Amino acid sequence: MSQTPVDEARWSRPRSQPLDLWSFGEDTLADQMLGFDDKRMLALWRTAEEYYDEDFPLPVTGRNITLGHVVAFACMWHLEGQLRPLDRQRRRPAKTTPEHLIEAQSIKNDELDHLHHRLVRDS
Repeated sequence: MSQTPVDEARWSRPRSQPLDLWSFGEDTLADQMLGFDDKRMLALWRTAEEYYDEDFPLPVTGRNITLGHVVAFACMWHLEGQLRPLDRQRRRPAKTTPEHLIEAQSIKNDELDHLHHRLVRDS
């Protein structure tokens, strides 16, 4: 899969993905994702693992698909039951990130961490 490099520091926390949803303009999904418990986060990461296949037809064109895109689409599927184009194709500037998203906590879950690190390693 054609990937852009993943920033290891940013992806070392599985709960940082609401920031990516927000950066793609998915504010409502980002806030909803903050309420995911361990079981739902694990299901999301399993879906992301499936979507990470370069042959999976995600609704993005003309861009390298990053892990941020993949997780955003997995979250979209879990919350809306369907995939659609993201509200933004380019990320918002990080300096405008809402404080409540910056303060999001990490999940401590060995199985989730294993799936997460495997995706990061393979990118």
